[in-house]
Amino acid sequence: MIQFNETSGLYASFATDERGATSVEYTVIIATIALGIIGTVDDIGPALVVIFNNAAALLNAV
Repeated sequence: MIQFNETSGLYASFATDERGATSVEYTVIIATIALGIIGTVDDIGPALVVIFNNAAALLNAV
């Protein structure tokens, strides 16, 4: 019976403990920002290749 009370107390303290919540929130924020950057670079990448290839061709023509 003592073990049950200790276990329920452990679960109660775990449920009210918010020390790790901040690091999880920061991880979610960073992951969202990274996905946004990856998506943007993926969309802009081919256009940048064309721009730099045109610039290189103009420089080679000079």
